[in-house]
Amino acid sequence: MKNYIVEYILSGKLEEKLTCVPAKCKPLLNAAIKAEEAVNSILTDKQKAVFRVYCDVALDFKCQQLAHHFTEGFKAGMLMGLQIRE
Repeated sequence: MKNYIVEYILSGKLEEKLTCVPAKCKPLLNAAIKAEEAVNSILTDKQKAVFRVYCDVALDFKCQQLAHHFTEGFKAGMLMGLQIRE
């Protein structure tokens, strides 16, 4: 799974893509913009590529982990529902 947020941060297009932002998200956007500036000033292109790979792998792992937790929770809920019904 591609991490679009990391792509926008590392490519410098974050502000460009997020034009309509709700008020509650503005602090997060400002923090992301500051992080973008810091990352772009510190990392080389090779380091940015490695960071992108790391973020993609970490996001894939987290998504798979969340899907597993959901599946197991759903199964447990169904089993409890069947036991209550009996």
